[in-house]
Amino acid sequence: MQLEGEGHKQVMGYQSRQLKSKECNYPVHNKGLLAASYALIMFRVYLLGEQTFAVNTDHAHCGQQRIAFICPSA
Repeated sequence: MQLEGEGHKQVMGYQSRQLKSKECNYPVHNKGLLAASYALIMFRVYLLGEQTFAVNTDHAHCGQQRIAFICPSA
């Protein structure tokens, strides 16, 4: 989500994909992390140059974790 003129949040986009056969056997926690890392890759162009950003999820297992992602600048 990005902030619009009056501080309203606007969805930038949605992204999804099918799990590969091996990924179907991942524990629930790892599937949530897989989704977060996939989203960061897909929306990378929007995140580059930002000093901070947040990953919002409705997934209980991922919401309780503090995760550091390294995003290369090039």
